[in-house]
Amino acid sequence: MLAKPTVRRAQPDERIAALRLAVTPATMPALERDRQVAAFLRYAERLNWSLDRLWVIATGQRLHWSALAIPSPGRTAMLLVPHPPRPDSAIIADALSQISESLFCEDVHLVQLLLMENDRTTATAAKDAEFESIAMLQYMKCDLNSAAAMSPIDAPPSTWRWEHYHRDRHPAFRDVIAASYQGSRDCSALAGRRDIEDVIAGHKAAGEFDRRHWLLLSDAQNLLGCILLARLPQRATMELVYLGVLPTHRGRGIGQALLQKGLAAARNSRCDTLTLAVDSENAPALRLYASVGFTARERRHALIRFNNSP
Repeated sequence: MLAKPTVRRAQPDERIAALRLAVTPATMPALERDRQVAAFLRYAERLNWSLDRLWVIATGQRLHWSALAIPSPGRTAMLLVPHPPRPDSAIIADALSQISESLFCEDVHLVQLLLMENDRTTATAAKDAEFESIAMLQYMKCDLNSAAAMSPIDAPPSTWRWEHYHRDRHPAFRDVIAASYQGSRDCSALAGRRDIEDVIAGHKAAGEFDRRHWLLLSDAQNLLGCILLARLPQRATMELVYLGVLPTHRGRGIGQALLQKGLAAARNSRCDTLTLAVDSENAPALRLYASVGFTARERRHALIRFNNSP
């Protein structure tokens, strides 16, 4: 009689093989997969990511599937899972449930999955494990030296004021970020469901936080919007972590001004590329990003599970 696969934490001597499943595609040549795992381990060490939360589906010592949980500030955790998956969705659903419950015991409030667009097996398993779909994310990049990215824009009104992040201005950033969710078409299913301080902590943990790359825009009377950028470690790349405009000030070119300011900040930091992820249903944002030279790279299915325990 064949043994049934079981869900368990990876043993220390299984970690390399488990990571090979979780962080490299099965279609990649073996030597390249080994190089990718080695690079991932160096990156994880730099960011102090623990491998204690590495889980597997196994039959005895044979590994079929794995998932690495990476907790981050803001009481969230990201799960890295294989693509394409090998087991059926039922055992994967069991694994995702067990991993999520374990993370919730560590005061994680939100578990996230980002799946390849065509990964229906894991998407089905995630929904069976009480994850909910929030968006199909479009990943985009912009060559900062392209003609579109360098194109001039109209001079901003003389009443506009730019400020870098400072702890004394934290309340203003918090208020702008929270207010900009109202009526937003970007991952609207998340609006109002997380503590705003958790959201900000998560934004600060995206890449290398530098207060000079968090910019707040206001005029003589009102807060208008903000743009949050982060440099990616060991790369000449900046990520646009968040861009938000207050609902009462949309349609005035503020988003364009914020984006142009972000492009200039990234170039001044000697970056060659600016990247971002945007909800594929957010047509106005997609038009804005395309107007300055952003191009699509890939799409990922974003799913989340909240800890709904009291």
